[in-house]
Amino acid sequence: MSEAGRQRVVITAVTPEIDGGRFPIRRVVGEAVVVEADAFADGRDAIACRLLVRPAHARAWSEAPMTAQPGDRWRASFTAGEVGRWQYTVTAWVDHFKTWRRDLRLRVDAGQDVTADLLRGAALVRDAARRADEEQKPGERKTEARILAALAADLETGADPAARLRLALDDELALLMDRHTDRRFATTYRELNVVVDRERARFCSWCETDRGEDAAMGFDVLAGAKPKPQIDSHIEPGVETAVTLDGPAGDFDGEDWRTAWKAQKGVVDRWIAQGVRIFTVEEPDAWPFAFWEWLIGAVKHEHPDVLFLAVASARPKVMDRLARLGFTWIRRELREASPVEPDATRDLWRSLLWVSPGGADFHQRLVLAATQAASYGVSAGELPDGVRDLITRLNAIRRENPAFQSDRGLRFHPTDNDRILCFSRVDAKAANALLVAVNLDPVQAQSGWLELPGDDLGLPRDQPYPVHDLLSGARYLWHGTRSFVQLDPQPIPALVFRVRGRRGNDRR
Repeated sequence: MSEAGRQRVVITAVTPEIDGGRFPIRRVVGEAVVVEADAFADGRDAIACRLLVRPAHARAWSEAPMTAQPGDRWRASFTAGEVGRWQYTVTAWVDHFKTWRRDLRLRVDAGQDVTADLLRGAALVRDAARRADEEQKPGERKTEARILAALAADLETGADPAARLRLALDDELALLMDRHTDRRFATTYRELNVVVDRERARFCSWCETDRGEDAAMGFDVLAGAKPKPQIDSHIEPGVETAVTLDGPAGDFDGEDWRTAWKAQKGVVDRWIAQGVRIFTVEEPDAWPFAFWEWLIGAVKHEHPDVLFLAVASARPKVMDRLARLGFTWIRRELREASPVEPDATRDLWRSLLWVSPGGADFHQRLVLAATQAASYGVSAGELPDGVRDLITRLNAIRRENPAFQSDRGLRFHPTDNDRILCFSRVDAKAANALLVAVNLDPVQAQSGWLELPGDDLGLPRDQPYPVHDLLSGARYLWHGTRSFVQLDPQPIPALVFRVRGRRGNDRR
């Protein structure tokens, strides 16, 4: 019988995982990866389950214990501390000491004689002492091996039965045994990958323009319609220029495809050498899918801080595939003023919500994109001064409030007027709560009552609380969870309230 036949633990249903591990999940530095798995064994033996994590360039794994959940489910999390590719997996094994300790407690509680059990436990501890001795590197003190050997002797021959029992159930012994557990027949799941991007992948504002002065509106990324001969030297510090890649050069899927692929990578490499770290691709589905997987993988292997935006068609399956191949964002055009569903594809890709001028509802679409999406963009062109002022204020509000800097924490709330959209953005960690009300009617003023989630926003139940409209600067004193608003369609069709009911919320 092979050794695999002695691996009694089954590991399945690991999350997050994309296509059986064929593609990596996505995160930004500082974001947590919560890993869950079903892990169970035949019989009634207890098992131990660990989460293994390492940067892709490292050989050694770091590990964390996974916590048992109902239904043979296990959970642990890790946070990637640096940009690049990371690997993670789950390993589990039958833990005979844990099983013995659990059963010993049951027999003690039942008032049974446990003499034989203590002898079996001593044998398990003695085995662990041998493993600890073998695991030590040459020249290191074998302290834990000696301690375990001494504890095994005390368990086996100690004169005081009560002391032997206390030793058997001692947490310090359990920790030592856990460090030197028998993993010979552990089951390990396949290695999974996570691509960790820099902070800009999570939160940014784009302006499609050929004028560097548009950065004065507070944008993070300037994207020109065509690549520029050099990076604008007058752009403010911290503002990046995204270069648009031209269409396929050469026969990308013909006989000479290797030459064409390498030539295109050469173009990207030359821009990177000039300081570019963001690339925009128009109609990426006009290029072979295999090319994008190769190019993005090769570029991010050499420069893990490089990011890619796909200006893709509206075909969901095409956008989904491009995201799997490595694009940081998929650009989604906001064509009408309406609610945007929360992004449920965080493990795979991030939306960049885009607004183009034109139409009577441009102001509404602009506000919705800036307040519902952590990453959004505007096609600038010749914007009226009033719109430029509104964009400048929206970008400042986004930078000042952590709740707008993530696609998490978006919830919609009822109103008694279907032309008023109300939603909240909450960052509990930063104690930052925002409430947004938007007039979806581009022509007429609208008014109505908002139904607020008092617990989510941290609103006091029996006293008034201040709210601050960050767009107009107006301040109000509200009471309760129903509030009346009136909204004109122009020039600012929305209210963006910072709610001060939450303890610790920003008091500015």
